[in-house]
Amino acid sequence: MERPELSLLVQILCLIFTAFYSVINYKKIKSCLLFAILVMLFANIFGQIIIAGGGPSAFVGWIILPLYGAIVALGAVYITRLVKKIRKSDK
Repeated sequence: MERPELSLLVQILCLIFTAFYSVINYKKIKSCLLFAILVMLFANIFGQIIIAGGGPSAFVGWIILPLYGAIVALGAVYITRLVKKIRKSDK
């Protein structure tokens, strides 16, 4: 596996980890957002800078990756809340 693909794998795994954390802690939205931002900053540092060697994509990753993480976290929280509400109303 080449360095860019390995960097992408790290980023995708961090997004999946963020989604799982958000599903588990769906009642604490601020905690989910903070966790998502921190994990995606780690993904940028480790994936883009250390593995892939930096460059323009690492610079853009300081803004884009935490934004993607926040979007995934919010989506997971709201989908989990919607599923819980639907299950509660079916009883």
